[in-house]
Amino acid sequence: MLKEKNTTLRNIQLILDVAVTALSFALAYMARKYGVFGLPVLPSLSHHLFLLYIIIPVWAVLLYYYKAYDSIRVYSLAYSLLPAFKAVLTGGIVLISVLFIFRVQAISRALILFFLLIDAVFLAAGRMFLYSILRYIRKKGRNYRAILIIGTGNRARAFADTLNAHGEWGFKIEGFIDKDPKRLGTLVCGH
Repeated sequence: MLKEKNTTLRNIQLILDVAVTALSFALAYMARKYGVFGLPVLPSLSHHLFLLYIIIPVWAVLLYYYKAYDSIRVYSLAYSLLPAFKAVLTGGIVLISVLFIFRVQAISRALILFFLLIDAVFLAAGRMFLYSILRYIRKKGRNYRAILIIGTGNRARAFADTLNAHGEWGFKIEGFIDKDPKRLGTLVCGH
């Protein structure tokens, strides 16, 4: 059940990322067309929409490849942002390469640059928001994973102390298991 729920959440996040990427492209077009003076006039947006046929699948594959949808439970914010930045950078290289190989001259390089910058910022903002919300929820004792620690020695106690010190990771210690029958019923670290 947890695996199906996790898969559903990952798919929702992928759909949101693809939507953000498409929105970033539209905003980049608007910024390039109306915000930058001194550059040649852009053709209509419909002239550029074919790029989304390249961008959407490439971004989706790269976000999965760079593990943008793996659990960020115990990672830092910077580490959780890295897959999105890698995907945008690699996707930009792929996009520019495809345009170069097929000698597509009618696409503004400034548009591509605006798109990559806006997309990186929006994807990062979305991940920062999600990261902050999840950490807050976990600190409040929700969205946790139950842990059963095997052993009662020093390493097990140190591990328990580490988990207890980082409530934002969302792990709840249910107890300890030891093969020594003499320890049955003995409290370890309050469990």
